[in-house]
Amino acid sequence: MKSKETFIGYGTILGLMITLLQTIFFIYAFYNRQEELNNAEIGIIITMIATHIVSFTMVIYVINLTKIQDKLLRDKEKAQEELKLAKIENDKILEGFTSLSISNHNINHSIRQVYSKLYNTIIGFSEDGQSVDDTEEKAENQEHFSVTNKDILLANENKASFKEFLQYFTSNIKEFFDSFTKDSCAVHISLITDQLGDTDNFYVKTYYRDPISYTQRSQIDAKDPEFLTNDFLPFKLILNSNEQTDVYSNDNCINTTGYRDRISGWNNYYNSLITVPIRKPFKHNNLSHIYIGFLTIDNKNGGLDNKIGVEALKSYADIIYHLFELYDDMVEIFGINLAELKETV
Repeated sequence: MKSKETFIGYGTILGLMITLLQTIFFIYAFYNRQEELNNAEIGIIITMIATHIVSFTMVIYVINLTKIQDKLLRDKEKAQEELKLAKIENDKILEGFTSLSISNHNINHSIRQVYSKLYNTIIGFSEDGQSVDDTEEKAENQEHFSVTNKDILLANENKASFKEFLQYFTSNIKEFFDSFTKDSCAVHISLITDQLGDTDNFYVKTYYRDPISYTQRSQIDAKDPEFLTNDFLPFKLILNSNEQTDVYSNDNCINTTGYRDRISGWNNYYNSLITVPIRKPFKHNNLSHIYIGFLTIDNKNGGLDNKIGVEALKSYADIIYHLFELYDDMVEIFGINLAELKETV
């Protein structure tokens, strides 16, 4: 868009052309009619020529200033547009961080409730005389060891609270990533069930899906309840000892050469995903970690393959790892069948 000053500049150019024509006329008159002119007229002509030369120089300067002004106006418009886009992006980031903070608070509040129930279970066993110190002795003499109705009640309460936590946990993760990516996301937890010989190939099953995606994908888990990690490229790469990667993130799986999923027609469900392992460091016999399973989130339109998304999902994987470990410790300590708490819920 041209400014008012730009049109004034164009008018000045027109004036320059007229001045140039006048200058040429005066020069022509001066050289061709010099003998007809008196000194006063010659002085006037010379003054006019000098004035026109000065005017010509000034007009050239004005033209340059007009060009500079137009460039500055274009730069201003561009800067305003960039500032507008930056504000939109900043608002998006602020909204994402706000959503992340809310999700983290909700999850930590919920896991506090789970831990409280688990510790109450521990206290309950101790109150019945089944302390940690007594467990080994009673395990050797099973006729003196029995599970009371209270134990069963506590176990069932823990199972219910764990299921409730998983629903709350996956729902809050989904809510954050929905807000962060501006797309509907799906969350699922997969657990490793066995190893195929001495290979990097493991058996895995889908342990839990968020309540929304479960309704859409439950038939997948029913058809293939257990599969090999090599049949799902993200799991395969993370568990491959030669890859040395602790995450798989991709915003364009469809166009990724060699991408593989056990699900036929997987691209109808997603094109972008992050997968992080549920694990802890463990240095022994060339192993760097103990792997329990994976936490995965996906969507159709992308926005997941970035530092914020990856680090957020890693933190959630750490939360769920500690909870699984606590349940396993309870099984070892008390020797009762709390393992059912880790069955598919």
